[in-house]
Amino acid sequence: MAKKGSLSGTFSTVTDFMSPESQAQLREKAGVLSPLPLASILPDPRQPRQLLPSDLAAQVQNGALTPAKAMAEWQARARKNEADQALKRDLDELGRLADSIAQHGLINPISVRRVPGNTPVPEGVNYLIVTGERRYWAHVLLVLADRKIQEGLETRNPDTIKATIAPEGVSIRAHQIVENVMREDIDAVEKAQGFLALRHELSGIDEAAEGGVNHGSPPGSSLVAWKQVERALNVSERYRQYVTAVLNLDPRAQEIIRRHRLPERTIRPISQRLSKQPELQIEALNRVVAWQAENTGEDQGQAVTKAVAALVENMLAREERRAVRATAAPVSREERQMAVLQGKVEAMLRFLDGLGEEGRAQMAQELHSKEGYEETMEELRRLQQVIGSVLQG
Repeated sequence: MAKKGSLSGTFSTVTDFMSPESQAQLREKAGVLSPLPLASILPDPRQPRQLLPSDLAAQVQNGALTPAKAMAEWQARARKNEADQALKRDLDELGRLADSIAQHGLINPISVRRVPGNTPVPEGVNYLIVTGERRYWAHVLLVLADRKIQEGLETRNPDTIKATIAPEGVSIRAHQIVENVMREDIDAVEKAQGFLALRHELSGIDEAAEGGVNHGSPPGSSLVAWKQVERALNVSERYRQYVTAVLNLDPRAQEIIRRHRLPERTIRPISQRLSKQPELQIEALNRVVAWQAENTGEDQGQAVTKAVAALVENMLAREERRAVRATAAPVSREERQMAVLQGKVEAMLRFLDGLGEEGRAQMAQELHSKEGYEETMEELRRLQQVIGSVLQG
């Protein structure tokens, strides 16, 4: 029984006659940890790390899909497209977290904030997640699977979740980035966009209202200096520059990074050395993705970073040789032939590398399964034979 005058005793007396919404507001002011209905919470659309595929996330935010239906579609996509390792990996990790919550309960509550007045959300949604989106989606996964949570002697439904409510005035973006910034599994674009979002927040600017963000500092810009972001996150200027350099990459390159969850440290040589060469960015990133696929499940760590750095230097050296050859006319027929051969070989390799592993697999399936490509297949076999004879000398 609660002691006279205790907080829990006060709530048991006062809140009995209040609506659930009024109870929640009173608990917020009193700083009481309370399970909140899952249906009253949504992920923050500006959270640096987005787990749900972007098109599904947009439909959840505008109310076209419930979180449970979005989760079901997410699972269906993972089953349908087994080649998308990043999609499958995210769901596998989420499944393991859901299993842990089902067996032991949620150890660390999520944190949420009241939906800002200028943010459109579906009816009944009162909170946006500050930290803990993976824990939220793990609960949605348990709801979808009709599983219970066993926490000590108590068995309960996963349709509520333990949450603390962030007080007003807290830098939401800083909280979100600090939670993720030391994690290597956050992709480089997510991290860079998180830094940029914090810069806008510190500047008192709603980047969504601007119709997009510009990570530069043009004359007359109202954005605060990057120094303020670095102080807020306690990171060095050099590290911040490494992170935000990713935003200079070609949009196609950024899409590859996001799709395959490539961390900043891995792709740093690409963002630093190939910032003005979009085709080389894409070629290099497709090579990295191929390495990832070949070594799934292995801890590649520093070895991959060094390999990427070596790849970038080799590519730059190759381009330099190509430029030299373009300005130096061959002096003999044989040299002209070799120059033509080398150019065609490099062009074909660039084409195939640009397709990526999935694109090459799809092309192979088309060639083998559909009519009309018999002549092309015969030419490829003949080319294979000729190349074999050349290589054998």
